[in-house]
Amino acid sequence: MTESIDLLALAMQYVCARGAACAEIETRKLRGSVAAHDGDRVQKLQRRVSARLTSLQHLLAREFGDPSERGQGLHVAIPRGDIVQFAIWRVGERTLYLAVAHDRRESPWIILLGVSA
Repeated sequence: MTESIDLLALAMQYVCARGAACAEIETRKLRGSVAAHDGDRVQKLQRRVSARLTSLQHLLAREFGDPSERGQGLHVAIPRGDIVQFAIWRVGERTLYLAVAHDRRESPWIILLGVSA
């Protein structure tokens, strides 16, 4: 329960604030370079992170409704070049996003919550 309150509180804070904001809310990484190059382990972690993103989307949907957009890859509202999956809500004139960033095998999978200006 605390997790949902914290996520919703942060989302509300971002939506009500001025300007852009972004926080890394979770990070997951395979341990060791051997694991990072094991295709099965990478796919398993990717599925876990994707399921986690979906779970967090459901929490945010309680307050903001269903996302107006969902997708994979880059999105103009998210100012990063390593986005692999996202959900976006239009909240008034603000754009709230929940996204997964991942650059290369050795880098962590990062779940982001943010708002674009």
